[in-house]
Amino acid sequence: MPRFSTTDNIFNAEVPWAQTQYFVNRSGVIEVNNENLVWVKLGLGSLQLAESAPLKLLKIANGAIEDVSYLLNASADFAVTRNILVGDIDGDGNDDFFLNNHGPETPSGFPGEQNAIYLFNESNETFDEIIFPWMDFSHGSSLGDFDGDGYIDVLVNNLGSIENVPSYLLKQTATGSFQRVPLPVSLVDDIGPLTTAIDVDRNGTSDLVSVSQAGELTIYRDVLNASSLISATQLPITDAGTFELVTSDFDKNGQDDVLVLGTGDELQEGGIVVGGILKVLVIFDAGTSEQTVINVLDFAGLELLVTGGQQVAVVDLDNSSTPDLSITTFTSDWHQIRVEVFFDDDRNPDVIAHTDEETSINSIYVDVTNDGVKDLISIPSDNLSVNGGVLLDRFNSKAYDAAGSAGQTAKTLAAVIGEEGLSNKEYVGIGLQLFDAGQSLATVCELALNAVGATTNEDVVTTLYSNLYGESPSDDQLQEYVELLDQGVFSKGSLAAAAAELTDDLGVIDLVGLAETGIEYV
Repeated sequence: MPRFSTTDNIFNAEVPWAQTQYFVNRSGVIEVNNENLVWVKLGLGSLQLAESAPLKLLKIANGAIEDVSYLLNASADFAVTRNILVGDIDGDGNDDFFLNNHGPETPSGFPGEQNAIYLFNESNETFDEIIFPWMDFSHGSSLGDFDGDGYIDVLVNNLGSIENVPSYLLKQTATGSFQRVPLPVSLVDDIGPLTTAIDVDRNGTSDLVSVSQAGELTIYRDVLNASSLISATQLPITDAGTFELVTSDFDKNGQDDVLVLGTGDELQEGGIVVGGILKVLVIFDAGTSEQTVINVLDFAGLELLVTGGQQVAVVDLDNSSTPDLSITTFTSDWHQIRVEVFFDDDRNPDVIAHTDEETSINSIYVDVTNDGVKDLISIPSDNLSVNGGVLLDRFNSKAYDAAGSAGQTAKTLAAVIGEEGLSNKEYVGIGLQLFDAGQSLATVCELALNAVGATTNEDVVTTLYSNLYGESPSDDQLQEYVELLDQGVFSKGSLAAAAAELTDDLGVIDLVGLAETGIEYV
Protein backbone atom coordinates (compact mmCIF):
# COMPACT_ATOMS: atom_id res chain seq x y z
CA MET A 1 0.00 0.00 0.00
CA PRO A 2 1.47 3.40 -0.92
CA ARG A 3 1.96 6.20 1.55
CA PHE A 4 -0.40 8.45 -0.42
CA SER A 5 -4.09 7.68 -0.47
CA THR A 6 -7.39 9.45 -1.02
CA THR A 7 -10.37 9.78 1.28
CA ASP A 8 -14.05 10.12 0.51
CA ASN A 9 -15.41 12.93 -1.60
CA ILE A 10 -14.92 16.41 -0.08
CA PHE A 11 -17.23 18.30 -2.40
CA ASN A 12 -18.86 18.41 -5.80
CA ALA A 13 -19.59 21.51 -7.82
CA GLU A 14 -20.98 22.23 -11.27
CA VAL A 15 -18.40 23.34 -13.81
CA PRO A 16 -18.86 26.72 -15.53
CA TRP A 17 -19.50 25.08 -18.92
CA ALA A 18 -22.18 22.70 -17.63
CA GLN A 19 -25.25 22.22 -19.82
CA THR A 20 -23.25 23.05 -22.98
CA GLN A 21 -21.92 20.77 -25.70
CA TYR A 22 -18.32 21.29 -24.60
CA PHE A 23 -16.34 18.32 -23.31
CA VAL A 24 -13.03 18.21 -21.45
CA ASN A 25 -10.23 17.67 -23.93
CA ARG A 26 -7.21 17.99 -21.64
CA SER A 27 -6.56 19.40 -18.18
CA GLY A 28 -3.76 20.06 -15.75
CA VAL A 29 -2.27 22.45 -13.22
CA ILE A 30 -0.48 25.76 -13.67
CA GLU A 31 1.25 27.73 -10.91
CA VAL A 32 1.12 31.54 -10.95
CA ASN A 33 1.77 33.87 -8.03
CA ASN A 34 2.50 30.83 -5.85
CA GLU A 35 -1.05 29.58 -6.42
CA ASN A 36 -2.09 26.43 -8.26
CA LEU A 37 -4.88 26.88 -10.80
CA VAL A 38 -6.59 24.13 -12.76
CA TRP A 39 -6.60 24.60 -16.52
CA VAL A 40 -9.12 22.84 -18.73
CA LYS A 41 -8.98 22.88 -22.53
CA LEU A 42 -12.47 22.21 -23.81
CA GLY A 43 -13.41 20.52 -27.06
CA LEU A 44 -16.44 20.71 -29.33
CA GLY A 45 -17.25 18.12 -31.96
CA SER A 46 -15.28 15.23 -33.44
CA LEU A 47 -11.92 15.64 -35.15
CA GLN A 48 -13.69 15.95 -38.50
CA LEU A 49 -16.25 18.46 -37.23
CA ALA A 50 -14.22 20.17 -34.51
CA GLU A 51 -15.15 23.75 -33.70
CA SER A 52 -13.34 26.34 -31.61
CA ALA A 53 -13.53 25.78 -27.87
CA PRO A 54 -12.02 27.86 -25.05
CA LEU A 55 -9.32 27.28 -22.47
CA LYS A 56 -10.62 27.67 -18.90
CA LEU A 57 -8.81 28.55 -15.67
CA LEU A 58 -10.36 27.48 -12.37
CA LYS A 59 -9.53 28.31 -8.78
CA ILE A 60 -10.79 25.62 -6.42
CA ALA A 61 -11.06 26.48 -2.72
CA ASN A 62 -13.50 26.48 0.19
CA GLY A 63 -15.79 23.97 -1.46
CA ALA A 64 -16.38 26.09 -4.55
CA ILE A 65 -15.15 26.65 -8.09
CA GLU A 66 -14.20 30.15 -9.21
CA ASP A 67 -13.86 30.73 -12.94
CA VAL A 68 -10.74 32.90 -13.31
CA SER A 69 -10.43 32.54 -17.08
CA TYR A 70 -10.37 36.35 -17.29
CA LEU A 71 -6.68 36.07 -16.36
CA LEU A 72 -6.02 34.85 -19.90
CA ASN A 73 -7.11 38.20 -21.37
CA ALA A 74 -8.38 36.07 -24.26
CA SER A 75 -10.69 33.14 -24.88
CA ALA A 76 -7.89 30.93 -26.25
CA ASP A 77 -10.41 29.47 -28.70
CA PHE A 78 -8.92 26.77 -30.89
CA ALA A 79 -10.52 23.78 -32.57
CA VAL A 80 -8.05 20.95 -31.93
CA THR A 81 -5.31 21.40 -29.32
CA ARG A 82 -3.13 18.30 -29.42
CA ASN A 83 -1.39 19.06 -26.14
CA ILE A 84 -0.56 21.97 -23.85
CA LEU A 85 2.96 22.62 -22.59
CA VAL A 86 3.20 24.24 -19.16
CA GLY A 87 6.43 25.74 -17.88
CA ASP A 88 8.20 28.95 -16.98
CA ILE A 89 8.87 30.04 -20.55
CA ASP A 90 9.85 33.66 -19.84
CA GLY A 91 11.87 32.96 -16.68
CA ASP A 92 9.85 35.07 -14.22
CA GLY A 93 9.10 32.23 -11.79
CA ASN A 94 5.51 31.77 -13.01
CA ASP A 95 4.20 29.08 -15.31
CA ASP A 96 3.15 29.90 -18.87
CA PHE A 97 1.22 28.03 -21.60
CA PHE A 98 2.10 26.89 -25.10
CA LEU A 99 -0.95 25.60 -26.99
CA ASN A 100 0.14 23.00 -29.47
CA ASN A 101 -2.66 23.19 -32.06
CA HIS A 102 -3.45 20.64 -34.73
CA GLY A 103 -6.59 21.85 -36.49
CA PRO A 104 -9.60 19.78 -37.61
CA GLU A 105 -9.62 17.15 -40.31
CA THR A 106 -11.50 18.20 -43.45
CA PRO A 107 -12.38 16.29 -46.63
CA SER A 108 -9.36 17.88 -48.31
CA GLY A 109 -6.95 17.12 -45.44
CA PHE A 110 -5.67 19.14 -42.52
CA PRO A 111 -5.66 22.90 -43.13
CA GLY A 112 -3.78 23.36 -39.86
CA GLU A 113 -4.24 25.82 -37.03
CA GLN A 114 -2.24 28.59 -35.41
CA ASN A 115 -0.21 27.92 -32.28
CA ALA A 116 -0.27 30.28 -29.31
CA ILE A 117 1.70 31.23 -26.20
CA TYR A 118 0.26 32.74 -23.03
CA LEU A 119 2.91 34.39 -20.83
CA PHE A 120 1.99 35.43 -17.30
CA ASN A 121 2.60 39.16 -16.84
CA GLU A 122 3.50 39.97 -13.23
CA SER A 123 2.83 43.69 -13.64
CA ASN A 124 -0.90 43.25 -14.31
CA GLU A 125 -1.23 39.65 -13.05
CA THR A 126 -2.78 38.39 -16.28
CA PHE A 127 -1.50 36.52 -19.31
CA ASP A 128 -0.22 38.10 -22.51
CA GLU A 129 -1.34 36.26 -25.65
CA ILE A 130 0.90 35.63 -28.65
CA ILE A 131 -0.77 33.93 -31.62
CA PHE A 132 1.71 32.89 -34.28
CA PRO A 133 0.76 33.55 -37.93
CA TRP A 134 1.52 30.09 -39.36
CA MET A 135 -1.01 27.33 -39.94
CA ASP A 136 0.62 24.36 -38.21
CA PHE A 137 -0.12 20.66 -37.90
CA SER A 138 1.41 20.40 -34.45
CA HIS A 139 1.44 17.18 -32.46
CA GLY A 140 4.05 16.78 -29.72
CA SER A 141 6.10 19.94 -29.37
CA SER A 142 8.58 20.54 -26.54
CA LEU A 143 10.08 23.28 -24.37
CA GLY A 144 13.83 23.56 -23.90
CA ASP A 145 16.87 25.76 -24.23
CA PHE A 146 17.98 24.20 -27.50
CA ASP A 147 20.68 26.78 -28.29
CA GLY A 148 22.09 27.11 -24.77
CA ASP A 149 21.57 30.87 -24.51
CA GLY A 150 19.64 30.74 -21.23
CA TYR A 151 16.19 31.31 -22.77
CA ILE A 152 13.47 28.69 -23.22
CA ASP A 153 12.62 27.90 -26.84
CA VAL A 154 9.72 25.92 -28.34
CA LEU A 155 10.38 23.11 -30.78
CA VAL A 156 7.20 23.01 -32.86
CA ASN A 157 6.75 19.45 -34.07
CA ASN A 158 4.71 19.25 -37.27
CA LEU A 159 5.50 15.58 -37.91
CA GLY A 160 8.11 16.43 -40.49
CA SER A 161 6.78 16.32 -44.04
CA ILE A 162 3.24 15.22 -43.17
CA GLU A 163 0.85 17.74 -44.71
CA ASN A 164 4.01 19.44 -46.06
CA VAL A 165 4.40 21.57 -42.92
CA PRO A 166 7.99 21.28 -41.62
CA SER A 167 8.89 21.34 -37.96
CA TYR A 168 10.80 24.41 -36.74
CA LEU A 169 12.11 26.16 -33.64
CA LEU A 170 10.54 29.19 -31.99
CA LYS A 171 13.74 30.71 -30.66
CA GLN A 172 13.25 33.08 -27.73
CA THR A 173 15.38 36.23 -27.87
CA ALA A 174 16.76 38.33 -25.01
CA THR A 175 13.83 40.73 -25.43
CA GLY A 176 11.22 37.98 -24.97
CA SER A 177 10.14 37.80 -28.61
CA PHE A 178 10.16 34.59 -30.65
CA GLN A 179 11.81 34.02 -34.02
CA ARG A 180 11.00 31.15 -36.34
CA VAL A 181 14.20 29.22 -37.11
CA PRO A 182 14.23 26.26 -39.54
CA LEU A 183 15.63 22.92 -38.43
CA PRO A 184 18.01 20.78 -40.52
CA VAL A 185 16.06 18.83 -43.13
CA SER A 186 17.60 15.53 -42.01
CA LEU A 187 16.31 16.11 -38.49
CA VAL A 188 12.86 17.21 -39.63
CA ASP A 189 12.42 14.00 -41.60
CA ASP A 190 13.38 11.87 -38.58
CA ILE A 191 11.24 13.48 -35.87
CA GLY A 192 8.47 11.25 -34.58
CA PRO A 193 4.97 12.25 -33.47
CA LEU A 194 6.03 13.36 -29.97
CA THR A 195 9.10 15.09 -28.60
CA THR A 196 10.50 16.25 -25.29
CA ALA A 197 13.76 17.81 -24.11
CA ILE A 198 16.43 16.55 -21.73
CA ASP A 199 20.00 17.57 -20.92
CA VAL A 200 22.14 14.44 -21.26
CA ASP A 201 25.48 16.14 -20.61
CA ARG A 202 24.13 18.50 -17.89
CA ASN A 203 25.66 21.47 -19.74
CA GLY A 204 22.59 23.72 -19.86
CA THR A 205 21.74 22.98 -23.49
CA SER A 206 18.66 20.87 -24.23
CA ASP A 207 18.86 17.72 -26.31
CA LEU A 208 15.85 16.56 -28.33
CA VAL A 209 14.08 13.26 -27.57
CA SER A 210 11.75 11.78 -30.15
CA VAL A 211 9.85 8.51 -30.46
CA SER A 212 8.84 7.28 -33.90
CA GLN A 213 5.59 5.52 -34.81
CA ALA A 214 7.63 2.29 -34.88
CA GLY A 215 8.80 2.82 -31.30
CA GLU A 216 12.39 3.98 -31.84
CA LEU A 217 13.59 6.37 -29.16
CA THR A 218 16.14 8.80 -30.60
CA ILE A 219 18.06 11.56 -28.82
CA TYR A 220 19.72 14.38 -30.77
CA ARG A 221 22.30 16.96 -29.76
CA ASP A 222 22.65 20.45 -31.29
CA VAL A 223 19.36 20.38 -33.19
CA LEU A 224 19.94 23.78 -34.84
CA ASN A 225 23.22 22.89 -36.49
CA ALA A 226 24.89 19.53 -37.03
CA SER A 227 22.11 17.65 -35.23
CA SER A 228 24.20 14.67 -34.15
CA LEU A 229 22.58 11.49 -32.87
CA ILE A 230 23.34 10.72 -29.21
CA SER A 231 21.55 7.38 -29.07
CA ALA A 232 18.83 5.28 -30.66
CA THR A 233 16.87 2.63 -28.77
CA GLN A 234 14.16 0.34 -30.06
CA LEU A 235 11.34 0.25 -27.53
CA PRO A 236 8.72 -2.54 -27.25
CA ILE A 237 6.08 -0.39 -28.97
CA THR A 238 4.24 -1.19 -32.18
CA ASP A 239 3.40 1.20 -35.00
CA ALA A 240 0.01 1.86 -33.37
CA GLY A 241 1.62 5.01 -32.07
CA THR A 242 3.07 6.81 -29.10
CA PHE A 243 0.66 8.86 -27.06
CA GLU A 244 2.58 10.50 -24.21
CA LEU A 245 6.22 11.49 -23.84
CA VAL A 246 7.45 13.42 -20.80
CA THR A 247 10.65 13.81 -18.84
CA SER A 248 11.49 13.91 -15.15
CA ASP A 249 14.07 12.57 -12.69
CA PHE A 250 12.22 9.61 -11.20
CA ASP A 251 15.18 8.30 -9.18
CA LYS A 252 16.54 11.69 -8.04
CA ASN A 253 20.07 11.01 -9.29
CA GLY A 254 20.37 14.29 -11.20
CA GLN A 255 20.03 12.67 -14.65
CA ASP A 256 16.96 13.11 -16.82
CA ASP A 257 14.65 10.13 -17.30
CA VAL A 258 12.00 9.78 -20.00
CA LEU A 259 8.48 8.38 -19.71
CA VAL A 260 6.85 6.89 -22.81
CA LEU A 261 3.22 5.79 -23.02
CA GLY A 262 2.50 3.78 -26.11
CA THR A 263 0.99 0.57 -27.39
CA GLY A 264 2.17 -3.00 -27.53
CA ASP A 265 -0.16 -5.38 -29.36
CA GLU A 266 -2.61 -3.54 -31.57
CA LEU A 267 -6.30 -3.22 -30.79
CA GLN A 268 -8.46 -3.21 -33.92
CA GLU A 269 -12.10 -2.64 -34.68
CA GLY A 270 -13.25 -3.48 -38.19
CA GLY A 271 -9.66 -3.77 -39.34
CA ILE A 272 -8.84 -0.26 -38.11
CA VAL A 273 -6.27 0.26 -35.39
CA VAL A 274 -8.02 2.11 -32.55
CA GLY A 275 -5.42 1.56 -29.85
CA GLY A 276 -3.57 -1.26 -28.18
CA ILE A 277 -2.22 -2.75 -24.99
CA LEU A 278 -0.73 0.03 -22.89
CA LYS A 279 3.02 0.18 -22.34
CA VAL A 280 4.30 2.49 -19.60
CA LEU A 281 8.04 2.69 -20.20
CA VAL A 282 10.53 4.59 -18.07
CA ILE A 283 13.94 5.15 -19.63
CA PHE A 284 16.23 5.89 -16.69
CA ASP A 285 19.31 8.07 -17.40
CA ALA A 286 18.21 8.50 -21.01
CA GLY A 287 21.02 8.88 -23.53
CA THR A 288 23.82 7.88 -21.14
CA SER A 289 25.83 4.67 -20.94
CA GLU A 290 23.75 3.80 -17.84
CA GLN A 291 20.42 3.97 -19.70
CA THR A 292 17.90 1.39 -18.46
CA VAL A 293 14.37 0.69 -19.73
CA ILE A 294 11.57 -0.79 -17.59
CA ASN A 295 7.89 -1.40 -18.31
CA VAL A 296 6.11 -0.23 -15.17
CA LEU A 297 3.04 -2.40 -15.74
CA ASP A 298 5.17 -5.56 -15.75
CA PHE A 299 5.50 -5.06 -11.99
CA ALA A 300 1.73 -4.96 -11.50
CA GLY A 301 0.40 -7.69 -13.77
CA LEU A 302 -2.01 -5.20 -15.34
CA GLU A 303 -3.25 -5.30 -18.92
CA LEU A 304 -4.63 -1.89 -19.81
CA LEU A 305 -5.79 -0.35 -23.06
CA VAL A 306 -4.68 2.85 -24.71
CA THR A 307 -6.74 4.64 -27.33
CA GLY A 308 -5.34 8.16 -27.41
CA GLY A 309 -7.76 9.32 -24.70
CA GLN A 310 -5.45 8.61 -21.77
CA GLN A 311 -3.67 11.21 -19.68
CA VAL A 312 -0.51 11.12 -17.57
CA ALA A 313 0.56 13.45 -14.77
CA VAL A 314 4.01 13.62 -13.19
CA VAL A 315 3.41 14.77 -9.62
CA ASP A 316 4.95 14.29 -6.18
CA LEU A 317 1.99 12.65 -4.45
CA ASP A 318 3.69 11.43 -1.27
CA ASN A 319 5.78 14.57 -0.58
CA SER A 320 9.00 12.57 -0.97
CA SER A 321 10.54 15.01 -3.51
CA THR A 322 10.59 12.06 -5.92
CA PRO A 323 8.21 12.37 -8.90
CA ASP A 324 5.32 9.92 -8.97
CA LEU A 325 2.98 9.08 -11.82
CA SER A 326 -0.77 9.13 -12.23
CA ILE A 327 -2.11 7.57 -15.42
CA THR A 328 -5.75 7.43 -16.45
CA THR A 329 -6.81 5.09 -19.22
CA PHE A 330 -9.09 2.05 -19.76
CA THR A 331 -9.33 -1.57 -18.69
CA SER A 332 -10.05 -4.39 -21.12
CA ASP A 333 -13.81 -3.95 -20.57
CA TRP A 334 -13.51 -0.23 -21.42
CA HIS A 335 -14.00 1.02 -17.87
CA GLN A 336 -11.84 3.95 -16.87
CA ILE A 337 -8.98 3.26 -14.49
CA ARG A 338 -6.50 5.42 -12.63
CA VAL A 339 -3.05 4.01 -11.95
CA GLU A 340 -0.62 5.60 -9.49
CA VAL A 341 3.06 4.69 -9.65
CA PHE A 342 5.56 5.29 -6.83
CA PHE A 343 9.29 4.59 -7.25
CA ASP A 344 11.53 3.49 -4.37
CA ASP A 345 15.24 4.27 -4.02
CA ASP A 346 16.12 1.25 -6.20
CA ARG A 347 13.79 2.30 -9.05
CA ASN A 348 11.27 -0.41 -8.22
CA PRO A 349 7.72 0.79 -8.94
CA ASP A 350 4.78 0.31 -6.60
CA VAL A 351 1.71 0.33 -8.86
CA ILE A 352 -1.74 0.97 -7.42
CA ALA A 353 -4.87 0.68 -9.58
CA HIS A 354 -8.13 2.51 -8.84
CA THR A 355 -11.35 1.57 -10.63
CA ASP A 356 -13.80 3.52 -8.48
CA GLU A 357 -16.63 5.47 -10.03
CA GLU A 358 -14.94 8.79 -9.29
CA THR A 359 -12.14 8.07 -11.75
CA SER A 360 -12.18 10.29 -14.81
CA ILE A 361 -9.81 10.53 -17.72
CA ASN A 362 -8.92 14.04 -16.55
CA SER A 363 -7.91 13.31 -12.96
CA ILE A 364 -5.47 15.91 -11.63
CA TYR A 365 -3.96 16.79 -8.26
CA VAL A 366 -4.03 20.08 -6.33
CA ASP A 367 -3.80 20.83 -2.61
CA VAL A 368 -7.33 22.20 -2.35
CA THR A 369 -7.51 21.97 1.45
CA ASN A 370 -4.14 23.70 2.06
CA ASP A 371 -2.95 20.93 4.38
CA GLY A 372 0.25 20.23 2.44
CA VAL A 373 -1.15 17.10 0.77
CA LYS A 374 -2.47 17.01 -2.78
CA ASP A 375 -6.13 16.21 -3.34
CA LEU A 376 -7.62 14.35 -6.31
CA ILE A 377 -9.73 16.39 -8.74
CA SER A 378 -11.91 14.61 -11.29
CA ILE A 379 -14.13 16.07 -13.99
CA PRO A 380 -16.22 13.11 -15.19
CA SER A 381 -19.01 15.21 -16.74
CA ASP A 382 -20.68 18.51 -15.86
CA ASN A 383 -19.47 18.25 -12.28
CA LEU A 384 -16.06 18.63 -10.70
CA SER A 385 -15.40 16.44 -7.67
CA VAL A 386 -12.61 16.52 -5.09
CA ASN A 387 -11.39 13.62 -2.97
CA GLY A 388 -9.08 14.52 -0.12
CA GLY A 389 -5.49 13.31 -0.15
CA VAL A 390 -3.83 11.83 2.95
CA LEU A 391 -0.33 10.61 3.80
CA LEU A 392 0.08 7.54 5.98
CA ASP A 393 2.30 7.98 9.05
CA ARG A 394 3.84 4.53 8.56
CA PHE A 395 4.80 3.01 5.22
CA ASN A 396 7.33 0.37 4.14
CA SER A 397 8.90 0.22 7.63
CA LYS A 398 9.39 3.97 7.72
CA ALA A 399 7.73 6.45 10.10
CA TYR A 400 6.95 9.92 8.76
CA ASP A 401 4.95 11.59 11.55
CA ALA A 402 7.52 14.21 12.47
CA ALA A 403 4.94 16.02 14.60
CA GLY A 404 4.05 12.78 16.38
CA SER A 405 5.74 9.60 17.54
CA ALA A 406 8.43 9.59 14.84
CA GLY A 407 9.51 13.12 15.77
CA GLN A 408 9.51 12.35 19.49
CA THR A 409 11.55 9.20 18.89
CA ALA A 410 14.06 11.05 16.74
CA LYS A 411 14.51 13.77 19.36
CA THR A 412 14.96 11.20 22.13
CA LEU A 413 17.57 9.16 20.26
CA ALA A 414 19.46 12.27 19.12
CA ALA A 415 19.65 13.64 22.68
CA VAL A 416 20.55 10.37 24.43
CA ILE A 417 22.60 8.54 21.80
CA GLY A 418 23.44 11.18 19.22
CA GLU A 419 22.60 11.53 15.54
CA GLU A 420 23.75 7.95 14.91
CA GLY A 421 20.93 6.75 17.15
CA LEU A 422 18.46 7.40 14.35
CA SER A 423 20.04 4.60 12.30
CA ASN A 424 19.34 2.01 14.99
CA LYS A 425 16.12 0.56 13.60
CA GLU A 426 15.43 -1.49 16.72
CA TYR A 427 15.68 1.55 19.01
CA VAL A 428 13.45 3.51 16.64
CA GLY A 429 10.85 0.75 16.71
CA ILE A 430 10.86 0.67 20.53
CA GLY A 431 10.50 4.44 20.69
CA LEU A 432 7.57 4.40 18.27
CA GLN A 433 5.79 1.75 20.34
CA LEU A 434 6.27 3.71 23.56
CA PHE A 435 5.09 7.04 22.14
CA ASP A 436 2.20 5.39 20.29
CA ALA A 437 1.16 3.96 23.68
CA GLY A 438 1.00 7.46 25.15
CA GLN A 439 4.26 7.59 27.11
CA SER A 440 5.65 11.08 27.77
CA LEU A 441 8.88 12.41 26.33
CA ALA A 442 10.47 12.54 29.82
CA THR A 443 9.54 8.94 30.57
CA VAL A 444 10.95 7.59 27.30
CA CYS A 445 14.09 9.72 27.63
CA GLU A 446 14.77 8.28 31.08
CA LEU A 447 14.29 4.75 29.79
CA ALA A 448 16.76 5.54 26.99
CA LEU A 449 19.32 6.90 29.46
CA ASN A 450 19.10 3.70 31.48
CA ALA A 451 19.47 1.66 28.30
CA VAL A 452 22.77 3.33 27.41
CA GLY A 453 24.07 3.12 30.97
CA ALA A 454 23.85 6.84 31.83
CA THR A 455 22.67 6.37 35.44
CA THR A 456 24.61 8.93 37.50
CA ASN A 457 23.85 12.64 37.30
CA GLU A 458 27.33 13.30 35.92
CA ASP A 459 26.86 10.69 33.19
CA VAL A 460 23.46 12.15 32.25
CA VAL A 461 24.74 15.71 31.91
CA THR A 462 27.85 14.68 29.98
CA THR A 463 25.83 12.47 27.60
CA LEU A 464 23.19 15.07 26.85
CA TYR A 465 25.58 18.00 26.48
CA SER A 466 27.96 16.08 24.22
CA ASN A 467 25.17 14.96 21.90
CA LEU A 468 23.76 18.49 21.64
CA TYR A 469 26.99 20.43 21.15
CA GLY A 470 29.49 17.87 19.92
CA GLU A 471 31.86 18.37 22.85
CA SER A 472 32.02 17.64 26.56
CA PRO A 473 30.75 20.24 29.00
CA SER A 474 33.24 22.40 30.90
CA ASP A 475 33.65 21.75 34.62
CA ASP A 476 31.45 24.74 35.45
CA GLN A 477 28.73 23.64 33.03
CA LEU A 478 28.84 20.09 34.35
CA GLN A 479 28.56 21.29 37.96
CA GLU A 480 25.67 23.65 37.13
CA TYR A 481 23.45 20.95 35.65
CA VAL A 482 24.45 18.26 38.17
CA GLU A 483 23.39 20.60 40.96
CA LEU A 484 20.00 21.14 39.29
CA LEU A 485 19.54 17.36 39.25
CA ASP A 486 20.76 16.98 42.84
CA GLN A 487 18.35 19.69 44.00
CA GLY A 488 15.38 18.09 42.20
CA VAL A 489 14.83 21.02 39.85
CA PHE A 490 15.07 18.48 37.03
CA SER A 491 14.67 14.75 37.00
CA LYS A 492 16.93 12.79 34.69
CA GLY A 493 14.00 12.31 32.34
CA SER A 494 12.84 15.94 32.32
CA LEU A 495 16.39 17.23 31.72
CA ALA A 496 16.78 14.78 28.84
CA ALA A 497 13.38 15.85 27.50
CA ALA A 498 14.50 19.50 27.58
CA ALA A 499 17.65 18.51 25.68
CA ALA A 500 15.58 16.50 23.19
CA GLU A 501 13.47 19.57 22.41
CA LEU A 502 16.65 21.39 21.39
CA THR A 503 17.90 18.79 18.91
CA ASP A 504 16.03 20.19 15.91
CA ASP A 505 16.86 23.83 16.67
CA LEU A 506 20.56 22.99 17.09
CA GLY A 507 20.66 20.99 13.85
CA VAL A 508 21.31 17.59 15.41
CA ILE A 509 18.25 16.34 13.54
CA ASP A 510 16.06 17.77 10.78
CA LEU A 511 12.38 17.23 11.50
CA VAL A 512 11.32 18.79 8.20
CA GLY A 513 13.56 16.37 6.34
CA LEU A 514 12.33 13.47 8.47
CA ALA A 515 8.75 14.21 7.46
CA GLU A 516 9.89 13.86 3.84
CA THR A 517 12.26 10.88 4.02
CA GLY A 518 10.92 9.03 7.05
CA ILE A 519 12.88 7.15 9.69
CA GLU A 520 13.38 3.40 9.36
CA TYR A 521 12.29 1.01 12.11
CA VAL A 522 11.82 -2.66 12.85
